[in-house]
Amino acid sequence: MFNRHGFVERVASGELRAVVKQSKVRTPEWSPDPLYRQMVRYYEGDRMVAVVNQWLRFDGTLAASGRPDPKWIRVGERTYWTGKH
Repeated sequence: MFNRHGFVERVASGELRAVVKQSKVRTPEWSPDPLYRQMVRYYEGDRMVAVVNQWLRFDGTLAASGRPDPKWIRVGERTYWTGKH
């Protein structure tokens, strides 16, 4: 649903605003290098529409799958969550 509604593309186009709420340096077991583990909120105006987890390399590119991992999204008036955020 996150991909189908184009959240990443909407952030890239400026339609949504991404705000990093938490960023800590960690070395996950699957990576030989330390990365930033970030929790990011997406906003449409003042309304929060998504919360994602992402692993960011020091060069600014996304690690792991290369895409944010959604934990909570709002589509219209409906809210969906993974239960882990």
